Amino acid sequence: MSSELTKNDGIKFFARITFGSADFENYIHLCVNRAYGDLARTIHGIGDLLDDERANLRNYAESTISEFVTYILTNILKEDEFDKLHREVSDKLVTNYRGEHANIQFHTGTAQKWINMTLKYLYMLYLTDLISLNDSEEKCLKNNYAFFHLPIDAIVRTDDSINQAYIRFIGLNTSWSRIREYNRYLAFQKEIRSMGVVPLDYEFNIWLNG
Repeated sequence: MSSELTKNDGIKFFARITFGSADFENYIHLCVNRAYGDLARTIHGIGDLLDDERANLRNYAESTISEFVTYILTNILKEDEFDKLHREVSDKLVTNYRGEHANIQFHTGTAQKWINMTLKYLYMLYLTDLISLNDSEEKCLKNNYAFFHLPIDAIVRTDDSINQAYIRFIGLNTSWSRIREYNRYLAFQKEIRSMGVVPLDYEFNIWLNG
């Protein structure tokens, strides 16, 4: 007897492993939550807080990023508008975690990872038809995708062009989670755009072909 499984079944299986759910009705929450897993280990000092304190910090951050994603799906942006909003969200996340807890290691580098991976997961769900967007949302996503920032981590730095830009604007020995100056971070992102590539497309290919 031949298998009755389809390609879509396989996609849903891998999606469930990635997101912990096969129900994508609340897909923004799933993307934000999954992205947190990509940076959680770098938030040193948070273990010293009470459970309620940690939950409050995370809930505020998730709500802030979710609002940003919703805005992206409902507005046609220009590059500078996207960057301005991205910075505002990043600053809110850093202030949220470090405002009253100076011992917590949460910086621009941590924030960019959370924001940028959320947007990457969002687009991945869209590409695989696991979420349904209306015509307006799809138009906004396609337009704004070109401005999405490249998530910085050790893997993308294996690419020579990325690594050279990273060294130039951020520093040879600065790990991605310890990036503190947003201006340096944004200069790096603009350098990637100047290469004539779509940043997230470029990052996808590094991961797929590395």
